[in-house]
Amino acid sequence: MPAGCDSDSADWPDCINDECASGNCNLPGLDGVVGYCTRDCIRDDFCEGAADGPYGTSYVCETDGINGVCAPGSGQRCDGPGNGACADESEVCVFQLVFAADATYGATCQPPHPDGLPGGSQCDSDAGLVCANSNCLLGGCREFCDPDAETNPCSDAEQCYNNFPLSSDGSIALDMCLPKYCESDSECPGDMICNIALDFAGDPFIVGFCAFPSTDPNAAGPGERCNDDTNPCDVVCLGEGDTSYCAHMCDDDSDCVNGTCSIINFGIDNEGNSAPSQLCVPATGSGRTCGNNADCAPDGDIPQEACEYVVRGQVTNGRPEGEQYAEGRCAAIPANAVAIGESCDANNPCQSEGLCLTAGGQSFCSATCSATADCPAGFACGGLQLTQELTAGVCVEDGGSLAMCAADADCPNAGEYCAYNVLPSPDGLVLEQICRAGREGGAAPGAECAQNSGCRSRICEARSTIIGEPGYCLGACTADEQCSEDGTITCEEFRLSLGNDPEDPADDLMGGFCVPGGLCDSCNDLGTAPCGGGFVCSRVRFDRQGQDDLFGGACLPSCAGPDGECPAGHTCGQALDDDGQAIEGRFACLPDAPNDTCARARPRF
Repeated sequence: MPAGCDSDSADWPDCINDECASGNCNLPGLDGVVGYCTRDCIRDDFCEGAADGPYGTSYVCETDGINGVCAPGSGQRCDGPGNGACADESEVCVFQLVFAADATYGATCQPPHPDGLPGGSQCDSDAGLVCANSNCLLGGCREFCDPDAETNPCSDAEQCYNNFPLSSDGSIALDMCLPKYCESDSECPGDMICNIALDFAGDPFIVGFCAFPSTDPNAAGPGERCNDDTNPCDVVCLGEGDTSYCAHMCDDDSDCVNGTCSIINFGIDNEGNSAPSQLCVPATGSGRTCGNNADCAPDGDIPQEACEYVVRGQVTNGRPEGEQYAEGRCAAIPANAVAIGESCDANNPCQSEGLCLTAGGQSFCSATCSATADCPAGFACGGLQLTQELTAGVCVEDGGSLAMCAADADCPNAGEYCAYNVLPSPDGLVLEQICRAGREGGAAPGAECAQNSGCRSRICEARSTIIGEPGYCLGACTADEQCSEDGTITCEEFRLSLGNDPEDPADDLMGGFCVPGGLCDSCNDLGTAPCGGGFVCSRVRFDRQGQDDLFGGACLPSCAGPDGECPAGHTCGQALDDDGQAIEGRFACLPDAPNDTCARARPRF
């Protein structure tokens, strides 16, 4: 092959084809290194007169009668029911463009690659380890097989995989011997290790598979410092600089030497999707269970340590089983560690491993927490997404006194507002209320507003579906008297977060906000737009000429039973929920002409 002519070359494959008088150089198998010149054909006699090259002089035409190509050897089909076997034992089963009636691609019996290794052997073309059948895949020489056969050519470390996709779009799929799945090194035979790869079927998971260790003499071992260019890992190098380390597969802590088994999420595409894998990560220090740094105080011979997170759970064949959870463990504080809130990088690590966070383009050290009280002054406990499915508490710098509160009046500093802080916990989300710095000059909860900047809480909630009508400032509360003295603004429950059971509203996380009462304010039963001031939320039908009717929720005066008194233009009736079902025991003054008198609640579609 000409120097610089490979699949990364801009001239590929023309640069190799130029070597052949026919303009057609074929590299056999999946990773052919030594190729041969060939030609198109429709009969075997087209292939006569072959030169004595690396694959002999006997060539046959692989053709469907219309298209074809000359290939060395007997041409016996050996994929599928052929189970990778050749009648001539001097031949091997090689991936081939066959132009057969059943498929364009398959495998045929051909002479082996010169000095090639048998199926199941370790291969690495850069290290001179090539396969006899030129099918090096996932570090091993892979043979074709038949999943329905009683026996197959697969080694003890392999399984016969049905329809393995050999093309990115899945249009080419053949039965092949592929590595067995594993969860740790102990599940693989001999000196093989448990490596990771995207699921063989193309599903969005990362699986462990039995593989040969690296042939690189400079390869780093489990837990050792690594660099992908100079000291590569058998599995994966995590971290950077002095914090880099080689991670390896595990099922629990017993599979790790001087480490702990944790779930790590890896990006698997350009769309932000990720998949979990269980890997051994370095573990230093006492390993005491902790929730925050205070739990890692000196104790006897144990020096001061810092609390760090490991992600626990079970992942089998790349598929998460059950709930994942964050576990705090006390670990040794690294050399040159910087304190919480200070800038951090590879040379200035945080006291807690993995908690160098980035916000607004700046990196800073954080710490574990389960409540704001666990954090130093000036820091609130917030949520950090450790995996796609798991959030844990970390300390984040925050304005305000962060004092506990029930309403704005409880905050010690002028201009502060009482805010809900939703935090993760092993038992689900929990709620705390803390004083945060508010918008200077912003209005109090329940007051009229035109935009977020007009509110102390920086949240202006809509009251009407008509664009441009004023809303009200959102603010936390636990009782009506915290909102107004005359009852025109009341404390109503909002749904802050869905619970674990979407079918059970009682499992949702709720919090009170001050809500002004207003006739025909827009509302719903979802817990995101309740009525205040004693008004009742009911579904209302709005007419649209020549089109289907619209239905929207409106805040209406309550009334006492079907015969209850209502303002002019309204009739007392049973209130309806969002689905149009009557709400037992709840009556509202329904507008007789909602399009005219209650347009503020008419949906905008």
